[in-house]
Amino acid sequence: GWTGGTVTNPPGNTGTGNAFFTYTLGGATANDSWLITPQLLNVQAGDSLKFWLRKFGAYADKLEIKISTTTNTSTAAFTINVADIPFTAADSGWYAKAFAVGSLVPAGSNIYIAFRNIVADNFNDGAALFVDDVMAGSGVVPVELASFNVTALESDVQLNWATASETNNKGFFIERKGTSGEFASVGFVEGVGTSTAAREYSFVDRNVANGTYTYRLRQVDYDGTADYSPAIEVDVTGPAVFALSQNYPNPFNPSTMINFALATDAKVVLSVYNVLGQEVATLVNGSMSAGSHSVSFDASKLTSGLYIAKINAVGVNGQNFVSNIKMMLNK
Repeated sequence: GWTGGTVTNPPGNTGTGNAFFTYTLGGATANDSWLITPQLLNVQAGDSLKFWLRKFGAYADKLEIKISTTTNTSTAAFTINVADIPFTAADSGWYAKAFAVGSLVPAGSNIYIAFRNIVADNFNDGAALFVDDVMAGSGVVPVELASFNVTALESDVQLNWATASETNNKGFFIERKGTSGEFASVGFVEGVGTSTAAREYSFVDRNVANGTYTYRLRQVDYDGTADYSPAIEVDVTGPAVFALSQNYPNPFNPSTMINFALATDAKVVLSVYNVLGQEVATLVNGSMSAGSHSVSFDASKLTSGLYIAKINAVGVNGQNFVSNIKMMLNK
């Protein structure tokens, strides 16, 4: 049996078993494992395949999904390609996959579906693929996720993903967890319902404290059914220096955004002055965490003219930062 790590179940799964592939010694030619379903009868155009998948271990590999319409006793008979799923040398976490299969064969066909695991980096053993909750039939493809990427931009985390098709898709909850604890929702992006066209989505998780985080998407249908994307880990390091950026827009009417960065936790005072040196607004006065921050300045009650935003930040490391910018209000 598998001894390389803990065998877990997908989210919400109460079962106790998994099917999984393991490597043998001998490099790329030895690591070619097949898991074949029982025969599926009378496949129709709208039928699909859905399952949960997890890649575990430190070796790169690939999962191929193939169809045979003749036999399950010869791997050479699996000539119809459904999907190729590559993996990097990292634990992917559990996530749901779904593919249309009925459109790949004549209506009424009886088929076998094979999951083929192939090593992709010419190394030896040390990893496994887990497969669970395999379902086939009509109406099991809610959303086909084409890509999912997570990038740290100082204290912000940018998430981009794309779908190849959507059915009954209400939207996506963006979930995040730290090095300990459970996933928690940090945002929601609406889906398009049902679409056969490719769609692109994005979300920015702003002002995230320094640390290592894991992100995933929880896609929900209108009936409450949920699926999960792969989980992706990212390191947030935050800005290296204190900074006050030029407001945007500038000139402005009647409001504008002022952005600043804190290299450490700090006591911050951010105020706005007119050209006579009179304070007209205090935007921040208190302790703030390290990272990037944005503050809105509403000048709807002020007259047109030049204003100056000034920041004074005293970091917990004793560093003192003072800076100012000029802002033009045009009414």
